[in-house]
Amino acid sequence: LGLVLALFVTVMTSADVFSYIAYARMLVQYHLNPLTKSPLAMPPDPVFPYIYWTDQPSIYGPVWIGITGALQWLSRLIEPGGQKNVALMVVMLRLWELVMHLGSTALVWTISGYLQRFGGGFFSENRQRRVLVTLAFAWNPLLLFEACVNAHVDTTMLFLVLLALWLFVRGRERGSISAYILVAAVFALAC
Repeated sequence: LGLVLALFVTVMTSADVFSYIAYARMLVQYHLNPLTKSPLAMPPDPVFPYIYWTDQPSIYGPVWIGITGALQWLSRLIEPGGQKNVALMVVMLRLWELVMHLGSTALVWTISGYLQRFGGGFFSENRQRRVLVTLAFAWNPLLLFEACVNAHVDTTMLFLVLLALWLFVRGRERGSISAYILVAAVFALAC
């Protein structure tokens, strides 16, 4: 319940979410490439006063621009004619990052289980340790705040890095080159 409530908190400690929205609006609404154009190139927009980097193209890679662009497109389907409403996009980004955090938690659980079976040492067969490791990650206040309140891109990057690690530990059993290529591809997406 607390995580769901955090999606609707009206305070943020980072203005980065507004940059994400500005770049997504540039792509979807104004058909501008945010990787080559700055927000100064878009027509007057309600999000513009809230962004810090007004005179530079997006520092975020094409994967993040694609994700935020898809969310912006979806928000236009949910609220047609709602181009002036920035709040819906903020909630959608927060929801996306919450899903990424929950996905990362599931990955930590499965990776730690794999390490218990094959690693030994700290991760020896002990379910309580596995639960503690997973809860330490899942309930980390900084991770939760950055995901559910600031909707920070790092939550998605962390999910992709953990996914690459999960693919790596699973692919080690097979030892095939295609498994390692998949790991490299997912890690490149995170980068």
